[in-house]
Amino acid sequence: MRNTLALLVAILCTVATGVYAGTENGSYNSASTLTAAAHAGALHQGADGTAGVAAVFRGGNGSAGVGGLGTFAGGNGVGTNQPSGGAILSTGLATGTGTSDAVIQTSYTLATGTTVQTAGDRHRICGKTKALSTTTATLTTFAKITMATTLTSCGGTCFYTIKATSAAAIATTVGHFDFVVQNTAATLAITAGTITDVKAGASGTITSGATVTATTTTLNLNVTPAFTTIVPTAVVMTWQIVLDGDAATIVVQ
Repeated sequence: MRNTLALLVAILCTVATGVYAGTENGSYNSASTLTAAAHAGALHQGADGTAGVAAVFRGGNGSAGVGGLGTFAGGNGVGTNQPSGGAILSTGLATGTGTSDAVIQTSYTLATGTTVQTAGDRHRICGKTKALSTTTATLTTFAKITMATTLTSCGGTCFYTIKATSAAAIATTVGHFDFVVQNTAATLAITAGTITDVKAGASGTITSGATVTATTTTLNLNVTPAFTTIVPTAVVMTWQIVLDGDAATIVVQ
């Protein structure tokens, strides 16, 4: 099928589960394994159940060369001034206090050879609404970043929103800060950029008090929100991090 959306609809509407292996003409089959088409692209439709089965869409593995590109795209418009199909990336819908994150990863270049690279986080959008203390100037660590080896470095930008509420008042701050960390002999050296807070609240304001600290070889991202006027009964935070440099993993707290 040439239209990616039509292919996805056809796959999702079938009752068969397993791996759908791509063929040269872009059609698919419902083989339960990739044995018959080891290097074809694949879409694994997760089966429903008490705990759902994970699903994977990817290009084909190379047998002795480059791997296949994986692309998800909306359909093309046809005719005069017709829009194309959009593309939506969405997590599943959690229930109650359940959460899910959206994460973009890439592999990291190694020395020349055949050693398979490992994947690391490049962008994590945290779906968890982090509860913070209602006591002013109380430090909370909301994320940690782990680095693998010595003589490595990484840096990035954290974007956040903090909201404080009381029975009849609300205050919000939205901000971001840059950071860079270097790992030398299992000792982290950190430089953090200027914190930018944009504040709103007719009944008070919040100053984020964002900081970056280290515990051995782990980078800690913290906020210490201070409240002016408002006396909150609930304080929550959402955030996302864009990361660059050497391989690292963002751990939600």
